Amino acid sequence: MKLSSKLAGLFMAISILTVAGVGVLAFQSSRRSLEAKVFEDLAKTTLLKEAELERWLRNNEQDLEKVAQRPLVKQYAATLASLQPDDPAYQEAYQQLDIDHLPLLIGTGGYLTISILRPSDGQILISTDKSLEGFFRENETYFLKGQSQTYTQTPAYSLVDNGVVMHTSTPILSKDGDLIAVLVGHQDLGEMSRIMEQGRELTATEETYLVNQFGFLVTNSRFGVTSPLRVTVNSPGVNDCLTGTSATTIYNDYRDVPVLGSYRWLPNLALCILTEIDQQEALAPVVSLRQKMLWLGILAIVVASGAGIFFSRSLTKSLRQLTVGMEIMAAGNLDHRVQVDRQDELGTLANGFNQMAASLETIQAALSDSERKYRAVVEGADAAISTIAHDGTFLFMNTNAARQLGGQPDDFIGQPMAKLLPKPAADRQLQSIQTVITEGINLVRESSTVITGQTRWYNSRIQPVYDSEGHITAALLIAYDITSQKEAEIALVEERGFVDAIMDTAEALIIGLDNEGHIMRFNWACEALTGYSFGEVAGRPFWDFLLLEEEKEEIKKVFHQMQAGDFPNTHENYWLTKSGERRAIAWANTCQLDTLGKVKYVIGTGIDITKQKQTEAELIQLNQTLEQRVADRTEEVVQSEKRFRAAFDLAAIGRVLATPEGQFFQVNQAFCEMTGYSEEELCQKTWWDITHPDFLASGHDYMQQLIQRTIPSYNEELTIAHKSGDTIWVRLNRILLFNADNQPLYLVSDIENITQRKTAEAEINRILAELERSNIELQQFAYVASHDLQEPLRMVTSYLQLLQRRYSGKLDSDADEFIGYAVDGANRMKQLIQDLLSFSRVGTRGKPFEPVEIKVILKEALTNLETSIQETAAQIDHDDLLPTITGDAGQLVQLFQNLLSNAIKFRSEAPPKIHIGVQKQESDWQFSIRDNGIGFDPQFSDRIFIIFQRLHTRANYGGTGIGLAICKKIVERHGGNIWVHSQPNAGTTFYFTIPADTIQKAEL
Repeated sequence: MKLSSKLAGLFMAISILTVAGVGVLAFQSSRRSLEAKVFEDLAKTTLLKEAELERWLRNNEQDLEKVAQRPLVKQYAATLASLQPDDPAYQEAYQQLDIDHLPLLIGTGGYLTISILRPSDGQILISTDKSLEGFFRENETYFLKGQSQTYTQTPAYSLVDNGVVMHTSTPILSKDGDLIAVLVGHQDLGEMSRIMEQGRELTATEETYLVNQFGFLVTNSRFGVTSPLRVTVNSPGVNDCLTGTSATTIYNDYRDVPVLGSYRWLPNLALCILTEIDQQEALAPVVSLRQKMLWLGILAIVVASGAGIFFSRSLTKSLRQLTVGMEIMAAGNLDHRVQVDRQDELGTLANGFNQMAASLETIQAALSDSERKYRAVVEGADAAISTIAHDGTFLFMNTNAARQLGGQPDDFIGQPMAKLLPKPAADRQLQSIQTVITEGINLVRESSTVITGQTRWYNSRIQPVYDSEGHITAALLIAYDITSQKEAEIALVEERGFVDAIMDTAEALIIGLDNEGHIMRFNWACEALTGYSFGEVAGRPFWDFLLLEEEKEEIKKVFHQMQAGDFPNTHENYWLTKSGERRAIAWANTCQLDTLGKVKYVIGTGIDITKQKQTEAELIQLNQTLEQRVADRTEEVVQSEKRFRAAFDLAAIGRVLATPEGQFFQVNQAFCEMTGYSEEELCQKTWWDITHPDFLASGHDYMQQLIQRTIPSYNEELTIAHKSGDTIWVRLNRILLFNADNQPLYLVSDIENITQRKTAEAEINRILAELERSNIELQQFAYVASHDLQEPLRMVTSYLQLLQRRYSGKLDSDADEFIGYAVDGANRMKQLIQDLLSFSRVGTRGKPFEPVEIKVILKEALTNLETSIQETAAQIDHDDLLPTITGDAGQLVQLFQNLLSNAIKFRSEAPPKIHIGVQKQESDWQFSIRDNGIGFDPQFSDRIFIIFQRLHTRANYGGTGIGLAICKKIVERHGGNIWVHSQPNAGTTFYFTIPADTIQKAEL
């Protein structure tokens, strides 16, 4: 063989081995490096999305808790839970919640629907989705757990809501910690998908999605799967994650496409979060490198085949240069170029290797571009994000974190934490990081740190970072700056201290009340006046012990007017001190509003005017003796006039002096405010100018009686005209003073504005008329039920029974069963109408009350139940002493018979044991009927007295659900109350009271 052929063959063999070796080493090295980088970026993205998801959920929970803690929400929710929908207070509370409170949480990416549920039975009282109102959710987990804590459920498909739901619930508690209602928010799951989709546009195939514990997709898929919780996804990554494992690896995804994936199990949410990118896209730069290396290798082999023929003499030197160049490139120095100064095949081969190095540089640039895309997600976060080694060295830091340290990321990466933070903060942070890396746990903490000369507060989350083999290599620190929130809290504390200092040094009486009238502030002047310390009165309603009994309702009315926006205002009332002394106080009141414009606190500033009140009393006494003392006590009259003027002007009610003809010549400020006129305008008018024409005749008649001294004074309720043209109801108290010659001197009038009371009386009269109309309609219904409804029902029942007798056994079994159902339904309808008729007749067909012996009543009831007692072997006893009361004998028999029948019906496996007890109260007789039956849950204690309400199905226990409602109506007709105590499987005790007027004890 010729040398050229041998050289060509030798060079070809060497070229193949060299190119293949370099290509394989470069390809494997690049692939491993690229996979490690992609895995690291996927893990960071997964952790970031997890943190954003948890932050979103926690923000939603906090938003819901803030609404539940609002005093007005508590007040309105309590109203809805305790009143009926037709009550005006219920409608007002419903409107306020529907307009001012619940809609605040809608449309912000947090909730789709907000509802309030009644705690006793889970009924939806109000919802931003009106189609849900009235439905019951008593068995839903979020309702049960939301009664005691804030709870967020795992996303699940709900048959009730016909879709995917994720609810968050929290209790609405009273000031004493009692449960008022449950506030429930239907999470906007679209926001969860949007969190998973952030940054998705940076790549063609990367996606992050959530899978629940049953393998159902929770968020939207990038590849067309948009039916969350209706499609299951199955892949090795999902299956491994659902076992509680977190890792980064290569596997086939739910499309059966090879992907590089990072997955983590979220135990708090029972969800798996996965971030995946197609292997084809992730490794595209390496695949491109492999193709280029293949073509370059072919070219190198071809060039090497002819090189041996033409360059045998310089072969050793040129091959050495090529070998050295390839080794340098294989070692990773892609900037190196092979220098062979030849124009033959070796020079071409050298150029080919140089092109291969250039291609590798291109691949490295692509890797850098991929890294920039992943950094964009991290840099866009509003948190400070950094990766820290076990020894505290910063491995990575986003711009937000570096900015808080006063520089750029490159200034701090590679630096130990101890050089950048104060020693206490650095030691504390390093200990937390080492704990996370060593134990593989997550830590969440709140702390303050002095950075760049300023104290900053942070809410931090520290999580472990795993490599591709599942080993913890570092810790990921995500910190949110909460300095503004903390500074606001400190400012609030300082402001409260300033307000407390003012209250503690002011000499005036200062009292602060919440919107329910409970005492929240009570300064030293109040303590000195009343003898009570703040500790004794804090949290108590001020009208319970400070007000006179006769002034309580009027002061409560003023308080409620302020709640409705009528402030500031002034009034006078008396306070009772701890020792029982009465002190007159003149008040100037105002209110503090919350951010929604609702009244939060009522603040009263008062002055002790007891001495002034005493002066007023003395003035009246002085006026009564003025006629006899005017001649010899002129100076005393002048002084008395001064005192009178002071009392006149300070009076809280209207006070007027007029001539006997009714001409005004002196009015106080209160009367001016009442009528809208100034004092000058009123002094141009008479009483008869502003008095309504309907009351002029009576007014003139009373004046004649005063002048003739047939009456000393008189009171009258009438209407006067306001300057605006409105009509005002007033209560007028008048006396006529005479001089020493027994001539009328002037007319003294005290005027009290009673417009609100008159309006309330008119409303009461309207309601009474409505009740009377309702009672008439109820009586008409009873008539229809007893005649018109029962007549066709008797005909239906007769024909059904005729069919049953004539065709029983002649048709198939289904026909006999259907006829039986029809006959049973007709009989139950007949019994239902009769029971309903009995219920309506309790108040309309009752007999007049007369003395009734309970022993006789009880004997008749037991006789009526004799058959049931014998069949169940029931044992019934009672107390020895039974009273005689005043009542309707027939209804009392029905009352005892219904309660005893209930005790026999709802029995346990043991024979019924029933005891009838009697106990004398202050003004009532209290009866009790205790059994050993099956009992029931105490939460249904009020429900069982409502008509048609049943706790058991008709298959287990018969009846119409009216018996206990009849009992309640009978007891209330007799002026008493009825209630029940029970526990499951521990028996039931019914209690009721009957007034004890004309009572005599009788021994049975």
